[in-house]
Amino acid sequence: MSDTKKPFRFPDPVRAKILDLIQRDDVRSVSCPFDDPDIWRALVAEQIKRVTGTPCEPQDAFTLSGPEYLDDVPIEEWGGTVHLPFEGMCGGDLVVLPTWRNVFPDRAEKTGRLSTAVQACCHYVLTPRDFGEWSFATRTHVGDWILYTSKLPYTPCDPLHRRDPEIMENRRVYSEQVRESEDLIPPFTPLPAAVELLARVLEANADEKVLRESEQDSGVEDLIDIRIDTRQ
Repeated sequence: MSDTKKPFRFPDPVRAKILDLIQRDDVRSVSCPFDDPDIWRALVAEQIKRVTGTPCEPQDAFTLSGPEYLDDVPIEEWGGTVHLPFEGMCGGDLVVLPTWRNVFPDRAEKTGRLSTAVQACCHYVLTPRDFGEWSFATRTHVGDWILYTSKLPYTPCDPLHRRDPEIMENRRVYSEQVRESEDLIPPFTPLPAAVELLARVLEANADEKVLRESEQDSGVEDLIDIRIDTRQ
């Protein structure tokens, strides 16, 4: 018996709906914290299609965010670029919502925003859980899953803040400081100790502006995430 973990597979109706949604102009970013290789192949293909012939970076043309790990999905081999969050998940125009993500529809009833319910920017939310009818979103059955669509006019998400020049400059500085600090962290250092050491080094080298936290970037954990991103 093999102990190899099998990748997640979306049901056929859900897979078909994702493939349909990513063709839409109001889906310019996708958060999919699942490791279905067929879906990731399609997402990377869409990213390549959108970036081809443009001066944009792949993540600016079609922003992709995944789970913490995609070890068995050859994103780079396919020519794609994917943001892997250190923990949790990111937002996106299309969010494929896992069952472990908390949802707060009562808060969203007060704001009228689907993003308030899932605590992340979004326009579409595809989920295996049926939360019933919401006043701020339409509800459509997709096989055994549910697609919630915001009733507000579409506003593009910027889940990685790639359109904010100040945040992008902060990340560039962070990345440089992380690379310069890597030699100070011995190999196989336990993660908590490595995080603490890295934080002390960066705090000694960074000024108040660089340490500014954004809406979705907080804590030293994001510095480790940035280090992963710079090697993709």
